[in-house]
Amino acid sequence: MKENLVKQKIRRGEPTIGTWLSLASVIASERMALAGFDWLTVDLEHSPTNWETAMAMCAVIGAHGVAPWVRIPSSSDENIKRALDLGAMGIVAPMVTSPEQARAVVASCKYPPDGVRSLAGGRNDAAWDTDSPTYFKRANDEIFVCVQIENVYSVEHAEEILAVPGIDCAFVGPQDLTGALGLPPMLDSPDPRYDEAVAKVLAAAQKNGIGAGLMVASPGAARKRHEQGFSMISLAAEVRILSVAAGQAVKEIMAGRQAIVGGSLAMPGHAWPCLPRQPSTPGATVLIDVCAVCGEEVLEVGIGIGSMLFHRACLPRCRFCQQPYTVDEAGWDFRGTVAWSDEWGYVPTLESAACPTCTDDAERRDYGAGW
Repeated sequence: MKENLVKQKIRRGEPTIGTWLSLASVIASERMALAGFDWLTVDLEHSPTNWETAMAMCAVIGAHGVAPWVRIPSSSDENIKRALDLGAMGIVAPMVTSPEQARAVVASCKYPPDGVRSLAGGRNDAAWDTDSPTYFKRANDEIFVCVQIENVYSVEHAEEILAVPGIDCAFVGPQDLTGALGLPPMLDSPDPRYDEAVAKVLAAAQKNGIGAGLMVASPGAARKRHEQGFSMISLAAEVRILSVAAGQAVKEIMAGRQAIVGGSLAMPGHAWPCLPRQPSTPGATVLIDVCAVCGEEVLEVGIGIGSMLFHRACLPRCRFCQQPYTVDEAGWDFRGTVAWSDEWGYVPTLESAACPTCTDDAERRDYGAGW
């Protein structure tokens, strides 16, 4: 039977990283598992995910060697039982506000005589690479039990709540906690009242010999919290990771386009730049290409014509007056002057461009008045 090694690391205070899964997507869950996280939490409290989808998500997460947790909709015996029977290696119980509630959560995670969990099938054996008798015997020691501390009362009574035997980790719910403190709900509040509350939870967890965790919005905040002693860090949720990455990519692309045309998007769809090789934002995606004329990488902001990219020095020139191509001037003529390239497809031939001034002459000279 599998050992819950991530549970052991969290209890020892060793840093682990994961994220919340709220897209109700098996494919997204698999991609997050492949990213290298230690654990992933299928969120059933604040997402449209149903139990059947949650089971498939846990299966694909576990198949890639990542620990699947489930945050249950509420901290009831029924929810805990269903989450564990579908193959979760641990549960995250929201809004735990008293030692009595914490004891009930632990009892629902444990088979008799340590608790009240009902013995039944599901995919326990498959999820843990074992048979049912072995699972029933060892599950009490392997299931990860995490309670969320999310309001002022829970923070003030954290030592008592976290002293309940069987709890493995206390996880701060930052948005609920900031809201309860009268602050704008957010993940990484700079308000000292939030930091003070978080520090109380961490101290209570360490005093009771268990792990502590919380959700953060950035890798920098994750490193900071790891250094403070938090061992279960969630890098936001997969939907936020997706939206931030997509938004940043669009900003980088638009910033490059605006740089090449002096802040405007003249001739949209006709001219486009490559991005700087070293973007100003760390971790941003960089588009690198090569000049269609000289074949060297375009490391500065370049200029595109059709599907080709050029250094400024390699831009095509008007075949009549030798004026270089400019992206902010309409009327350049490439009509009828394309050639096939295995690399580029149909592209303008560089020796046949005509600037706006010479375009009429080019039409008459090359194609006749009927063009």
